[in-house]
Amino acid sequence: MMFSLIRLLLLVGIFNSLTAVAQQECNDDGAKTMPTERYVIFGNQSFVRDRVTGLEWTRCAIGQSWDAANENCAEITKAQVKSWFSYENALKEVNRYQQLTDDLDWRLPTINELLTIVEHRCQHPAVNTKIFPNAPSWRFWSASEMENNKDYVWVTDFEDGSSTTILKSVASHYIRLVKGKGV
Repeated sequence: MMFSLIRLLLLVGIFNSLTAVAQQECNDDGAKTMPTERYVIFGNQSFVRDRVTGLEWTRCAIGQSWDAANENCAEITKAQVKSWFSYENALKEVNRYQQLTDDLDWRLPTINELLTIVEHRCQHPAVNTKIFPNAPSWRFWSASEMENNKDYVWVTDFEDGSSTTILKSVASHYIRLVKGKGV
């Protein structure tokens, strides 16, 4: 059991190091699904508003912070700040962010809202990296529970833009916050 756990942790570490250095790949055929012009950047460049949906997004995932000098999302190096969360901890982190910003409108997006920021022509990550720089190529939690089994919730994998359901107890997904009327 311990050997299997160590192997799993090593594999996760190797996978993370590979995805961290992977370059975004985009197919230049066809129109961009999430062009830069679709977004308005505001709030010291930390937030964007989608002109089509009206939703406002954090440019950085939780566990990253906006680096204005480099116009990028940088990993927070403080040991107490995590980037990956179980679903329960994701909800707690939303609450912490709301209190920190004194803005109770920030929340986890629904699965449909998450899908509105997927750039379907790209992978590694499947998102507009001018709008969401240094975006992780991994799964992000949504607030959408599976209808017939509340132990599962929908996630979007920004490696390739796909979505699936997963157990809420899995502790390895990112959070990007949104506010505004749902889509």
